[in-house]
Amino acid sequence: MDNGTERWISRPVPGGLHLVIELDPGIQVGYGDDNEDQVLRTIWVADEPGDPDWRTVSQHRFAELDEVTASEIIADLESITAP
Repeated sequence: MDNGTERWISRPVPGGLHLVIELDPGIQVGYGDDNEDQVLRTIWVADEPGDPDWRTVSQHRFAELDEVTASEIIADLESITAP
């Protein structure tokens, strides 16, 4: 969290990894539904959820994920994006 703003969301994936999504401009904590639309800037697989310095962490390839997990991720991304 940066100054009351969540700049990422994450979810665990098999193998002890995490799918992490960078949000722009980020979710203002305490604003509830009054937050503006978010842009999904970067999506990556990491050892830890939401490391703010993601460029320096050990990243994993999406190819490391099994087909079912990859399909679930695509469905999740479709469900949180506007038509």
